[in-house]
Amino acid sequence: MYQAKQQGRNCFRVYRPGGSESAQQRHQALRGGLAAALRDGQLSLAWQPQLDLASRRCVGMEALLRWQHPTLGAVRPMDFISFAESGGQIVPIGEWVLQQACAQLVQWRQRDPQLRVGVNLSPVQLADDAALDRLCGILADSGLAAGAVELELTENLLVDRSPVMLGRLGR
Repeated sequence: MYQAKQQGRNCFRVYRPGGSESAQQRHQALRGGLAAALRDGQLSLAWQPQLDLASRRCVGMEALLRWQHPTLGAVRPMDFISFAESGGQIVPIGEWVLQQACAQLVQWRQRDPQLRVGVNLSPVQLADDAALDRLCGILADSGLAAGAVELELTENLLVDRSPVMLGRLGR
């Protein structure tokens, strides 16, 4: 299934006994390599422009996390984010992403003071009070005005309307 997904739409792969061993080895390499990815500079950000079609102007950029694994090559976020979330690495990775995005936006705003940056936020980051405090600290330390950085949330976060979650969202 994973091999077919990697090839894109309209393809298939035939199951072969023992063929899942390579997929298992890949998953183990990804899971084990995440700790080193941040430490060793294997992570980077790609930037997706956000355009205002009426004015034909770039109004913002979305930060997209990328991982260049030393032996596996480019690893898609859909192949490693779940490992990062379940293994607890998403918190330091998310903090790194936010720091990098804020630093880049400070530079870009010297040329375009209205530019915004969007950063995806994991539910794991929002569920941890200490991690949320650090995210708020990164935003405050950046010196950027409120609204300059847009934190993007997944839909399942918005389903939880408990007082605790609403308080965290308010922060």
